[in-house]
Amino acid sequence: MKTHLKPGSAPISPIPMNHTAKPPPQEGPARPVEPVHFTADLVPHLVWVARPTGGLEYLNQRFREFVGRAIESLHDWGWREIVHPDDLPEVLKQWGRSLAIGSELHAKVRLRRHDGVYRWHGVRAQSALTPDGAVAQWFGTCTDIHEHTRAEEERRHREDRLSAQQAALLALGRDVLRSGDPADAVRQMTEATARALGVSRVGVWRHTPSRRAIHCFDLYEAHADRHTAGAALSADDYPKYFRALEESDVIAADDAPADPRTHEFASNYLLPLGIGAMLDVPLRPFGRLEGVLCCEHLGSPRTWDRDEQVFAMAVGNLIALAQERWERERAEDEVRAAHATYETAIKATGHVLYDWDVERGRIEWGGSFERTLGYRGEEMPAELSAWVGLVHPDDRAALDREIRRVTETGTPFQLEYRVRHRDGTYIVMDDTGHFVPAPNGRAKRMVGFVSDITNRKRLEEQVQQSRKMEAVGRLAGGVAHDFNNLLTVINGYTELAIGALPEGAPVRAMVDEVRRAGDRAADLTRQLLAFGRQQVLQPKIFDLNEVVGDLAGMFRRVIGEDIQLGVQTGAGPLRVKADPGQVEQVLMNLVVNARDAMPTGGNLTIETSAVVLSAKLAQDGSEVIPGRYVVLAVSDTGCGIPDDVRAHVFEPFFTTKEIGKGTGLGLATVYGIVKQSEGHIELETTVGHGTTFRVYLPGVPQAPDTSKPEADSDELPSGTETVLVVEDEPGVRAVAQMILQYLGYTVLVAANSTEAVEVARSRPPIDLLLTDVVMPKVGGRAVAEQLQRDVPNLKVVYMSGYTDDAVVRHGVEQERADFLQKPFTTATLAHKVRSVLDRSA
Repeated sequence: MKTHLKPGSAPISPIPMNHTAKPPPQEGPARPVEPVHFTADLVPHLVWVARPTGGLEYLNQRFREFVGRAIESLHDWGWREIVHPDDLPEVLKQWGRSLAIGSELHAKVRLRRHDGVYRWHGVRAQSALTPDGAVAQWFGTCTDIHEHTRAEEERRHREDRLSAQQAALLALGRDVLRSGDPADAVRQMTEATARALGVSRVGVWRHTPSRRAIHCFDLYEAHADRHTAGAALSADDYPKYFRALEESDVIAADDAPADPRTHEFASNYLLPLGIGAMLDVPLRPFGRLEGVLCCEHLGSPRTWDRDEQVFAMAVGNLIALAQERWERERAEDEVRAAHATYETAIKATGHVLYDWDVERGRIEWGGSFERTLGYRGEEMPAELSAWVGLVHPDDRAALDREIRRVTETGTPFQLEYRVRHRDGTYIVMDDTGHFVPAPNGRAKRMVGFVSDITNRKRLEEQVQQSRKMEAVGRLAGGVAHDFNNLLTVINGYTELAIGALPEGAPVRAMVDEVRRAGDRAADLTRQLLAFGRQQVLQPKIFDLNEVVGDLAGMFRRVIGEDIQLGVQTGAGPLRVKADPGQVEQVLMNLVVNARDAMPTGGNLTIETSAVVLSAKLAQDGSEVIPGRYVVLAVSDTGCGIPDDVRAHVFEPFFTTKEIGKGTGLGLATVYGIVKQSEGHIELETTVGHGTTFRVYLPGVPQAPDTSKPEADSDELPSGTETVLVVEDEPGVRAVAQMILQYLGYTVLVAANSTEAVEVARSRPPIDLLLTDVVMPKVGGRAVAEQLQRDVPNLKVVYMSGYTDDAVVRHGVEQERADFLQKPFTTATLAHKVRSVLDRSA
């Protein structure tokens, strides 16, 4: 039978095919390869021959290798089996059309390789016809175009992506830069960027004012279609990332958990959220780093193409431009607001504006002259001479000299002087002016303003006085500290000497006088420490009303019969947290001071109350911190305090009493105790009418502490335990050793931490450590910690003649530790050591 490739073509012999129902067995020597088959095996394509029904009759060697079949197995196999299901309908449609009209077949189809992988091929086939025009066979080739197809798809995808990115940039540039709402504009940017890059999360982060962290201004999560904000990242936690922001134009982290610039986020950010890749662009409005645009891809790592990086940088630049525009607009708004504020301030600040015509001597006024000086517009002086008439007589000469100087030189004018208010009082004014020169260089006009600085001057005086008191307090406290060590030695040996002398011995009476003098000296050092706010307090919560009530009877005996005492306590418990003994000292000193101010009798009133002080006090010159306070007021109807004395009443050793009538430490002690208790004291006085001292102590809501201190018995407690005394002052160390030995204890001594450790390790077990708090190199707290490592249950008593603040700085908190204040007595030391030893561990 003859066949033709197509109508009108020369007939050809059909290619022999083995397509019987069962392949014949191969017996004897192999048959020679058909020349046409040999040629087909050399072609770098898949060559095939098929029946019109689709069954395959022949595959060349390359095709057989592709599908993994031998030629003998083709009788029950067709090409439909290797076509991708998605491509099969279109191929069958084209196959049918070619069969119907006898045309050449061209198709693009994915074929399944023997390993299951589909690859794109270009299929070309031609039918061979019988003489009567029927299709006898199909001859075709399949050319592998997989890589080319992938490249074309990637090119189209890239073009589509670039087109989408360009459209997004155009839309953002049109809409965002016109937006007056930065928050809404940023939300549009994050959404558009997520769509264009196909990422799940896009955020805009901004630097905090400290520039040590960034906070999230907006985060768009595409998978949830939501916006969030508020998270923060610190430069201290992610130094490499923040360094990369400073140094880079873009951070393209294809594998974010592994990238050295972003791996710091891995454990607590990237891995928990499933972020595989990051594309971050630093935001630099006005050329300075102000934030970052973060694009986060969820899932496996992703390679960021250059066009994606360029797009992200373009969005970053757009955000930076928008920020520049918003900042400029904000700056313009601030300028307008500042101008409006200035216009309002000129009318409301209390400044008095003036314009003085030097040649005519006329003055025009503006501003708040009525509120500041009390004069209405028509009452303000229209001429310089009238204004000078309002100036305090003591300040007129200085004003006259300054006016002459500046009118001759044309230099700026500034002077502080007192002006009489309409109510007759004088207020301190700050006068600042600038001259407008005439052609001859002399002043033609002066424009300026005067401001009421009375409160400021009063505050400056208070600050100066406070600094003076602080300096004197430090000096007094320092002297007291040195005396404490000396008095510990003096009083300690004196008490031991008295105990060793028989009753009635003449020397004992003399030594007893020395002891009493030492006690008085100790009282003076306590007063000095109180003034300097450096004494060791033992604060507790108590009701101030109870303290006043308990002392009222004693006050009546102290003030005498010619003074009437009135006590008025406020309603309810008035609780404060302070040292009750020190508050009693404050009250006693104020009562005695009031008594001494009324030598011929009068009225003395003690009042308590609760007040809430507002922040306005700070504007009025008060040092009180706003809040709830308990007030203790002590008033008298005595002689009052003159102004020249009032400034010195709280200074130590200042007194107006006769020599020998007082130490000058009474009010100084009050001042120190109140300040150390975080309180404040005010003085109100009028010469000839009396004085009121008001003490403000912070109020507390807690219930009072009802615990009672252990009372010391007359009998000195003793013991046989071992006590280690660590004290760098030899005299104190020796007297403490002698007292403890007198009480029966085994006493070991050391001058420093090194000796203490050596003694503790070489001698029998120590039951108690008595150590000074403040010592050279290593303090008492450190000594105790060293020894307690070897003796965990070692009990400790701290002693010090230094300040409360110094003790706390060395790690000893009075409310939690057993503390002994120098100078201590034999009884005090005996009771303290015994009580600590007897206490359960």
